[in-house]
Amino acid sequence: MKDKTSIINAAQKFTARGQIDEAIAEWSKLLASGKDGNIHNTIGDLYLKKRAQKEAIESFTKAADIFREDGFYPKAIALYKKILNLDPNRTDAVISLAELNAERGFTTQATEDLLKVANKLEAGGDIKKALEVYQTTLRFSPFDINIKIKIAELSLKLGLNERAAKGFTVIASDYLEKGDTGKAEAFYQKAIGIDPGNITALTGLSTIAEKAGNLEQALEYLSKVISSVPDDRNILLNYSNLAIKANKTDGARDVLLKLVEKDPSDNEVKKLLGALYINEGEIDDAWEALLPCIDEAIESQKWAYALELLNPFMEIRSIPVRQRLVSIYRGKGDNEVLLVELKELAELHESQGALEEAVQSYKEALELSADDSGIQEKIHELQAKLGTAPSPGEAPAAGKDTVPPGAPEPEPSRQDSGEMSSEYFAAKKTEADFYAQQGLKDEAVRIYEELLSAFPGNSDIENELNALKSPTPAQEGTEAIHEKPQPGGPSVNAAMNEILKELDEEPASGATDYEKHFQAGITYRRQGLLDEAVRELRIAAGDPARTIRNSRMLALCYMEKGSYAEAVKEFEKVIAELSPDSAGYLDILYETAEAYVSNGDNANALRIYTDIHSQDPTFRDVAARLDELGAQEPVVEPQAPPEAEHHAGPAPAGPAPAATKPKPKKNRISYL
Repeated sequence: MKDKTSIINAAQKFTARGQIDEAIAEWSKLLASGKDGNIHNTIGDLYLKKRAQKEAIESFTKAADIFREDGFYPKAIALYKKILNLDPNRTDAVISLAELNAERGFTTQATEDLLKVANKLEAGGDIKKALEVYQTTLRFSPFDINIKIKIAELSLKLGLNERAAKGFTVIASDYLEKGDTGKAEAFYQKAIGIDPGNITALTGLSTIAEKAGNLEQALEYLSKVISSVPDDRNILLNYSNLAIKANKTDGARDVLLKLVEKDPSDNEVKKLLGALYINEGEIDDAWEALLPCIDEAIESQKWAYALELLNPFMEIRSIPVRQRLVSIYRGKGDNEVLLVELKELAELHESQGALEEAVQSYKEALELSADDSGIQEKIHELQAKLGTAPSPGEAPAAGKDTVPPGAPEPEPSRQDSGEMSSEYFAAKKTEADFYAQQGLKDEAVRIYEELLSAFPGNSDIENELNALKSPTPAQEGTEAIHEKPQPGGPSVNAAMNEILKELDEEPASGATDYEKHFQAGITYRRQGLLDEAVRELRIAAGDPARTIRNSRMLALCYMEKGSYAEAVKEFEKVIAELSPDSAGYLDILYETAEAYVSNGDNANALRIYTDIHSQDPTFRDVAARLDELGAQEPVVEPQAPPEAEHHAGPAPAGPAPAATKPKPKKNRISYL
């Protein structure tokens, strides 16, 4: 092959002699070594000399594309203009030139150039190319409604009906967003004229009719949509809202019940259904529908929203209503209203014969108003009915004459005879109560045991002591679960028989009533039937909504059975559901560490105690536990779960919850 200089010289000589084809052939030889825009441009000029316009444009296009790719924009622009001078309808050149101008920031110029060509093509009857140019123009002016209209109209002319209908709905939506409902309706109607079942257009027309107050027309449009998409949740919700506004409650009820049946956890639907029931005066049905929404709002600490949902039920003296009001005002920190609600709740419990619950509510009220003699008298009155009131030698419940709620005062002296005076009893009980409230359980237990040794039959002290000796519930926002093992007397057996009867009557559909199995487990535990309790609590553990409560209670049963490895697994499930700032989180860590110790796994126990100590060095006796475990080696091998009880994989090798803090969870609200 000749060198480049020789080829160029030969090409120029051929050109000078008028031998154009020979010159083109020589220049083309240089293209074998790579792309060169200048050579393509030269070859294009030679084609023009021999009046081969098509070949010339092809060469100019190749040259322009190379210059554009290499960043030589002015040369590329000049060549595209050169092409358009030869063929103004060359759409690819128009588009390339516009893109170059847009890349340089001249968007307006690009749009104007494209529109000129598009209009010229449309006027000349080349609808297809005109549509292509308009679509390119829209890329540079995406909010220009006139361009969108042109595209939709040309699409319709070309028989592209689906594209045209979609285009008209987009235009209508733009006008609707601007508040021009007249033009919006006109373009929605154009879309309907092309596609009578167009869902977007029908929905838009329904919205316009609703804004105009024509609810009947709005419902008619939505009915047509539902016939096309009968399971679309949003459409069905819109229809229900409209039906309620139009006072067509039967239709709304049918749709909402269908949605609830399809997804029982959809609280948005239940809220709408509850509102419908309230409007119809069906308060019980309204409560059932709105209850999950109320509990969800409380769990999310949306106090104002929870109160809004509870508002229709405020005048109803119902325990579930008052319980939720108590949770709301406690969460808000509004102690004045909380005190009122606690008294109301206590009165309701008393009126229904639930005296123990009434006493508990009054005690909670007394914590807010320690000097309220009326509450103190009410507690004594109810305790007397229950047979738990202090006997003549005992002191009354703590009140204004004992110790203020902040901290225990110096204790009075005992009588010289060795018998405990009522004044001394009252002071010591108040001190123990204070320690219990502050989480200082060992101190509280020591004092309660002292009081119980002086008055062996005092059931009030026995209850407090048994509650403290049971592990503290860790679930933030949940009610405390104090279970006291009891002999299986007639009342317990009767309760057990009733629960077992209900379990036998579980639905044939296979649905499991986890709550009944939980209650059965609790009752078995009270009777000391731990194997049966574990069996029922395992079933209850299948309830994902109550993982904390169920796993904790199962862990307690395993501890009492001596199945420490299984207890560890259940305690760790509880930890996984809590965040480090949850109420009782350290208590659960402490109980898990105790389970590890019982299982002979001192190393893991030591890690958890260390974690507790890093968060609260004064927590219980954790410092002493660290000293004790740090000075000794494990003396037994960790217990493997028995084969018969093994149901969730091998016991964890290390205290993952202590080493890696779990992801924070939302508080859960429970009304047991």
